[in-house]
Amino acid sequence: MASAQEVGPVPYSSIKSPPAIAVDLPDVPDGSGITLEGTYSFFGGRIGRTFKGQSVQSREFYGELFDELVGNPSNPLTLNSDSGASLWIGDPIGSASLALSGISQHPSGSNDPIGAGSISILFDEPVCQFAFKANIKRPMRPISGNYIRGPLRVTFYTAEGNVLGEYVLGRDDSTSFGFSQSTGAIPSISGITVENIDEGGIAVSDMKYNIECMPFVS
Repeated sequence: MASAQEVGPVPYSSIKSPPAIAVDLPDVPDGSGITLEGTYSFFGGRIGRTFKGQSVQSREFYGELFDELVGNPSNPLTLNSDSGASLWIGDPIGSASLALSGISQHPSGSNDPIGAGSISILFDEPVCQFAFKANIKRPMRPISGNYIRGPLRVTFYTAEGNVLGEYVLGRDDSTSFGFSQSTGAIPSISGITVENIDEGGIAVSDMKYNIECMPFVS
């Protein structure tokens, strides 16, 4: 966990709709999923792979390669319009709930590039709260009788690209996460990145954000 504490964890259920606004994903009629290039626009923002000023390098986890973001976002916070396939949208676990995955630039071996890539979210206007659920993109293989469950890393940024908070999230107890800015009545979260090293790959679903500030109590 980073030292910055301007954003803190809250229960997913505490961020209620309304007033929270759901991040809408496009319909996928046959359930097979669709691949998107560049960025995806939703009501209130856009989603891509990286912010300007950042690059992607590979990191190894149990012999598989995953995307890792390096560098600091530039000012103002701006999404890169990466060429090629960057995002996947579908229903990875048959839950009838559409989910979003980043597509890795560094696939290797048996590693499915879908779900191993980073996700970056840029809001049109700053928000106060953000929540999401993390789903396994594909079945994980057991090693020594145990499943490989790597952590998620979620980082929050201001409109100038400054870090508001960074959290490394284990998923042994929960797959639903919520965050709220800790102080102030003026929204300050302009961007978010989600990275993972879960061998099964991650799909993010049921995303929602709130522009009404309700600081958490630590």
